[in-house]
Amino acid sequence: EYMGGGDGDDGDFDDEFAGERVLDAQVYWWADKYRPRKPRYMNRVHAAYDWTAYNRTHFDHDNPPPKIIKGYKFNVMYPDLIDKSQTPRYTVTKNPDGETATLRFSAGPPYEDIAFTIVDREWEKSPPMYSA
Repeated sequence: EYMGGGDGDDGDFDDEFAGERVLDAQVYWWADKYRPRKPRYMNRVHAAYDWTAYNRTHFDHDNPPPKIIKGYKFNVMYPDLIDKSQTPRYTVTKNPDGETATLRFSAGPPYEDIAFTIVDREWEKSPPMYSA
């Protein structure tokens, strides 16, 4: 279930990267006992201007450069997990186009896997440093 995305100021990135990616149909071994369902999630795409030396020379605040994706925030909730001792997992698979990747979350019964298309770049795992 899609519960939100960006705040509307991220332009075209909300359309392309905020939505859920459709996965191939799967048959789960536990489907006869539990009704498979999608987990609840919220995701946010953070897009901003990149003020490089080139962009500072050729653009200004009245005519800004194109926005680029700076990051994502995914909140995937599994309130009814059968085996609460098993940690949900994620995998990243590169797409054939070379510019995007598929981020897939899986947790086990009774939840189906859920996937998103993201930009294929190295991840910055340190806490964000925001300036006021």
